[in-house]
Parts: sequence; structure tokens; C-alpha cells
Amino acid sequence: MSHLNTLVLHQLRYGELGGDALLRANEHLAACETCASRLRAQESERAAFVAAPIPDAIRAIGSAPAAPARAWWRDWLPLAGALMAAASLSLVVRGVRTETVATPEVVDTVHVKGELPAVEVWVKRPEGTRPLREGEVVGVGDRIQLVYDPHGASVIALAGHDGSGGIEVYATNAPTGIGLVRAPFALTLDDTPGAQELFVIGSDRALSEQDVKEAVAGGVQGVRVGHVVLRKRSEAHR
Repeated sequence: MSHLNTLVLHQLRYGELGGDALLRANEHLAACETCASRLRAQESERAAFVAAPIPDAIRAIGSAPAAPARAWWRDWLPLAGALMAAASLSLVVRGVRTETVATPEVVDTVHVKGELPAVEVWVKRPEGTRPLREGEVVGVGDRIQLVYDPHGASVIALAGHDGSGGIEVYATNAPTGIGLVRAPFALTLDDTPGAQELFVIGSDRALSEQDVKEAVAGGVQGVRVGHVVLRKRSEAHR
């Protein structure tokens, strides 16, 4: 059974569906507990957000006294001084070869449907469970857990690949949602030599184990694969 994508669930909550689309969505929710549970989770998160009190810092903005008015020309004094300094500087450095430095592009942090799932690895250490640091190695017996952002995928599968050569499918219907989601299980690393790769596979349709293996091995149309490589201690010392 295919599942409703996250966008359709949002449209349903906000009353943006109508006609046949609304009828099909309601019929699917009546028959699919997975999607019904996802919709209830969205409604619960929204209700908690609405009920949350306004932070004191924001409330203080509305109650703060208005700043006294000042003459408009005072605001232009610093700018006028800067312009004069820039003009004099251009006269001094005329004839010196210059290079234009491109302004860095502003990165849009809004996730769009179709992005690769983002993947993090958390590791259990004596001081507690925490994200694996860049360059940190793992070893036999270490317990790790995947944390991922589905980026709009309505179906998530989890898989792994190690030095033995085979692709192991851990789950074909792992939890999905908005923002970071924890895998419903932890993995204990064994003594298999070679690096350990972990994969988060995102799709808008149900995935079989064969679909997951094909997506990891070479790609499947409409299926997005995010992955992370873990270096074991034996590999790091080579």
C-alpha cells in the first residue's frame, strides 16, 4: 500500500483539499493506520505549538517603551563620514590592481520535497549518548543509532553495508516525520573488517527489501538515498 505524502497531510489539516482529492485522502486514512498515525502526530505537534506560552523575551518587546524621536539628519552623519572616507581612499589607491570578491550566496534553509534524507549517527559513550564527531572512529561493541531528517519522504527504509559485501536491510517502514527522527533501534558493531556504511532511503511509495537493495546498489527512480560512512579503528590505523 502506498502512503499519503507529507504535503497532502498538511493540505488536509489546513482544509486545502477538495473534491476527489479530499475523498481519496479520507478513504486512505480510514484504511491506513500508518498515515492516520502520522496525521495525528502532526495535529498534536501543532496543538502543542499553539498552546505554548509566548516567550518572555518576545513579550517584553511589545511592552517596552518607545524610543524618543531624534532628528533625521543625525542618522545620516555616520554614513556621510563613511562616504567621504571611501572617496578619499579611492583617490589614494587609484592604479593599484584590484580583484572583485563575489558575495557569498545566501543558503536557503527551507527543505523542499525530493531532497536526500539527512543522516546523523549517535554513539553511546561512557559520558552518555551523543552525535559522532567528525573524524571519530568506532570499534567492536560500540552501540550506534541513526538519526535522520526524512525531508518530506512519506516512507523511510534503513539499510547497511560492511566489509562482508552484502547489503543488510534493517527496516522498510521506519518512522518518518518533520525534522530529526530517531531510528527505532540501535546497532552493535561486530568485528567484520572494513568500513561500515549506513543508508537512509526515502520514497513516496512502499518499498520492498529488494527495492531497498537496488536503491543502495545503483539507484531506483523516485527513491532518494542518504548515507554515512563509519571508520572502524582497524581501518583508521592503516
